[in-house]
Amino acid sequence: MKGNFLIRERQRFSIRKYTFGAVSVLLGCVLFFGGQRVLAEEQNSVCPQETVAEEVKESAEGAIADVYLGTAEDNQLQTVEIGSSEVSISEQQQTYDTDTGQSVGDGTTADVVLSEMLIQTETAVTDSFELSAESEKPETADNSLQLVSSLEETVDPVQTRTVFNVNDFLAESNFISPVSLSESKMVASGSLPNQGNYVYTKRTEVKNEPKLSARTEFYVNAGDKVFYDQLITADGYQWISYLSYSGVRRYAAISEQTSVQVPKIQSLASQGLYTFTKEVTVKSEPKQSAPVQFVFNKGETINYDSVLDSDGHQWLSYISYSGIRRYVDIGQSIKSAIKPQITENKVTGQLIIQNKTSEGFEVLVTNVSDNNGIVSVKVPVWTVNAGQDDIIWYNASKQNNGDYRVAVKISNHKNEHGTYNVHLYYVENNGKTVGVASTHTNVAAVSTVASAIPSRGSYRFTKNVDVKNQPRLSAKTEFTFTKGEAINYDRVLTEDNYQWLSYVSYSGIRRYIPIIENTTDDKKIINSQTQVTRTGNIAIHNQTSDGFDVIIDNIFDSKGIQSVKVPVWSVRNGQDDLIWYDAVRHNNNYKVTVKRSNHKNDYGDYYINLYYVENDNQLAGIVSAKTTLSEPQVVRTGNLSIQNQSSDRFDVIVSNVSDSRGIREVKIPVWTDKNGQDDLIWYNGHRQNDGNYKITVNRSSHKNEYGDYHVHLYYIENDGQTVGITSTEVTLSEPKTSGTIAIEDKSSQGFTVVIQNVSSPVGIQAVKVPVWSTQGGQDDLIWYDAVNQGGGTYKAIVRTSAHQNSYGEYNIHLYYVQRDGTMMGIVATKTIVEAPKTNEKREVTYNGSYYSIQGKYDQILVVNKNYPLSPTYNPGENGTAKAAFVRMRDDMIKQGYNVGYGYSGFRSYSTQAELYQSYVNRDGQTAADRYSARPGYSEHQTGLAYDLTDKSGALLEDKAASDWLRKNAHKYGFVVRYQSGKEAITGFMEEPWHVRYIGKEAQEIYESGLSLEEYYGFKGGNYSYAQTLNNNSLPSQGSYTFTKRSSVKAEAKVSSPELAYYDKGNTVNYDKVLFSDGCQWISYIAFSGVRRYIAI
Repeated sequence: MKGNFLIRERQRFSIRKYTFGAVSVLLGCVLFFGGQRVLAEEQNSVCPQETVAEEVKESAEGAIADVYLGTAEDNQLQTVEIGSSEVSISEQQQTYDTDTGQSVGDGTTADVVLSEMLIQTETAVTDSFELSAESEKPETADNSLQLVSSLEETVDPVQTRTVFNVNDFLAESNFISPVSLSESKMVASGSLPNQGNYVYTKRTEVKNEPKLSARTEFYVNAGDKVFYDQLITADGYQWISYLSYSGVRRYAAISEQTSVQVPKIQSLASQGLYTFTKEVTVKSEPKQSAPVQFVFNKGETINYDSVLDSDGHQWLSYISYSGIRRYVDIGQSIKSAIKPQITENKVTGQLIIQNKTSEGFEVLVTNVSDNNGIVSVKVPVWTVNAGQDDIIWYNASKQNNGDYRVAVKISNHKNEHGTYNVHLYYVENNGKTVGVASTHTNVAAVSTVASAIPSRGSYRFTKNVDVKNQPRLSAKTEFTFTKGEAINYDRVLTEDNYQWLSYVSYSGIRRYIPIIENTTDDKKIINSQTQVTRTGNIAIHNQTSDGFDVIIDNIFDSKGIQSVKVPVWSVRNGQDDLIWYDAVRHNNNYKVTVKRSNHKNDYGDYYINLYYVENDNQLAGIVSAKTTLSEPQVVRTGNLSIQNQSSDRFDVIVSNVSDSRGIREVKIPVWTDKNGQDDLIWYNGHRQNDGNYKITVNRSSHKNEYGDYHVHLYYIENDGQTVGITSTEVTLSEPKTSGTIAIEDKSSQGFTVVIQNVSSPVGIQAVKVPVWSTQGGQDDLIWYDAVNQGGGTYKAIVRTSAHQNSYGEYNIHLYYVQRDGTMMGIVATKTIVEAPKTNEKREVTYNGSYYSIQGKYDQILVVNKNYPLSPTYNPGENGTAKAAFVRMRDDMIKQGYNVGYGYSGFRSYSTQAELYQSYVNRDGQTAADRYSARPGYSEHQTGLAYDLTDKSGALLEDKAASDWLRKNAHKYGFVVRYQSGKEAITGFMEEPWHVRYIGKEAQEIYESGLSLEEYYGFKGGNYSYAQTLNNNSLPSQGSYTFTKRSSVKAEAKVSSPELAYYDKGNTVNYDKVLFSDGCQWISYIAFSGVRRYIAI
């Protein structure tokens, strides 16, 4: 096939063949006999005259060329097959223009064939940026590789900088005939102004003439935006036109005046039985975007009851067994124009230069993707010096994250410094090689000033220096080192005209520090001869009525960039709202976020300019753009509802909250009808998880007024404006005060007071029950706090033992402490407590180890400041008490309370002695006696007491946890031993963490609200006698003169051995006075640095 095709082509174009034969033979001889390697980037294109080109009618399936891509390590020529056949390098070839369908001549080598074919193709497949004849190649890599033909002396002047795209050339060797647009019907196009902004709705070709046959210069993608100044109709299409930055007028066809022929679809009855000829999707709406519910397979059938056209497709519809209407997509609608499309191979890849030093650099390949699959990633690298004599085709190594990496050393490139070209190719699964991207970088030689610094070591800074995460002066400064500080570095590199030290921080981040500016004469000469090149693009993203993002890409300035500046202002009132934004780095681009609120909340046109602050502090203008913020139609919604209403409060729920201008705050003003708005309160709505807002209105906040309450809803919008939304009213009715008393469970030991129907219009904080016996007046009066049982019922347990064991008539009154702090008497009653029929008497007994009293069920061990334990009493932890404590503690933890697993349980006599003495030394004996027991007086010595801790290990003081413990400890057999307000009875201040195991009777003790002393009737209070120490009223530090011989010891203990002594009349300077081991001590630091103690 190929041979026949080539023979026919030779015969057909023999005149042109021999016309250009001399050039071909000459090039072939030079390349073959001279040993010169002609590479992808060096191929010179010969542009034939169009007058000799003839139409080729045969199929282009055989148009094939072997592309020479470089040299192997053995310097042998390599070829990459494109198509299915090979052609000898010396054989003359005909090339085929994919745009015009014409043969464009033959060359002497396959390289010339490639050059000829690439000249004809400029369409960028994977990117949409434009490279004009005046523009320079960017330093950063593009998604599509564009190469420039350089044989200017043999190319038509109009095409002296012809650009081709390797992806287009290597996509497929089989040519696709262009789709004819002549067989179409007229359709109306959208109405556009003669000039303005246009946002592309699809991928669109951009040409230099308003003709479909004109060559496509590049593509723009859907969502791209352009400002056009002409609107024309030509060649059956509507076109927008604009002048590019390079001065070339561009044309883009945006609306065709003709539509393509529509496809034939099935003609179906309005209802019936349908058998599917392929797999189809079933949806709940006739929309392409609707989710797929399930599928029918080929050969399955359904009974449908309607046929409809929707969303450009034809649908069958039926009611499912579950009663839901379903829709089946069976094909494109006759009303939908089918436009032919050519499948494109999507190839992406980006080149990033990293870790550059004077000895080389690394190439990172990111965003690696090819629909045809990738066998290997090739990175050809060479210097601009002496052509491509040092080119190496590197095989990139794949990284764990899918990127590829190549390490380039200048020692492999003849140790040359200067500009290095870096290209990117993929070898696809089908064996084809496609060009993807390119960039270049400059490898500078180390200056004479910097050469004195070793490649690694320690460096001490002679001035303050900035530390950055990239070796660029424009990079963000993370922190600074000050003059005199030092670091250990492991790398020296040159970048951005500076020499940098680099090291890896403790956090694993590589840091860079500029230390010396490269200002050698050679560099100055190079800079003076370098033409200034600047590039940059502006794109508007995320635009709303409130603002937009400015994305800046293709950023380059050959003079270096210190910072990127973006001045922005609105058209309204000139530049009165001008702001110079500092663009921040965003991925590989720069970004600025513009908010309308920063520009006087102006709507309309906004101007955006781009400037670079260069390394010499000059400000360079790059490009400008314009965008429009349209004022949206304001839509506001909101509903008010009243919930949880009682006589003294209600909740306001705000639902359906929305405001198209944005909501900063939700405000709810509330006031009563009485006396106007003298109680007006503006509440802030609190957002709930469901998106609603809520406030709670208490009557106490509104002068305790009953009656009608007005509730309004306002939004404070994002611009600060306050707008009213809706309102409602609610009425709080005044309740009646109520409460009844009943006496239950009466015996000679006491009775239970039951209070029911508890209610107060003001609200109730506490229910108080004062009780006293008539005998002796009110000398035994106790105000009980009734315990809430729920449902408006409270209880108080009265024990005769708490009332001096009085019998006879008892007086019981009921009071409410209301929410406003006032106390109100409600009702009173009396009851008679009969004396026991037998000589019932409970007294405290002592068995030589501890005191005890007979309880209702068990013998209760007694210990307080009046009933000590024997120093030899050492029972350890009580097993029953320990098991109950662990169960209670674990239950609290499971319920989420701030309770830790640690606790304080049994303590021996000696342990308590040491602990108590430490508190005395720290706080003094008077203070320590309030919270710590003296040895022999601690409940911890019984093995029945426990102190709980929180999760941090501190004693449990968390209110939620301690409240739960106080209300539930009795369920496990414990009581909270030292309660608030009981210090005069128990002898100790409140300890919400300290519990004592009682057993079964713990519930009755809890319900009584009494301490153990009150409940069982044994003596409490403070110690019966006070331990006194003669402290001689010494100051805390000073000079002391001894009145007798005194021993010097290493510890404040009488038993500690004597180290030295002072005689009577000697003097010592001391800095501490303490009490320990029954003595008063003075203490000081000896010359040896050791603390000494002397008992005085």
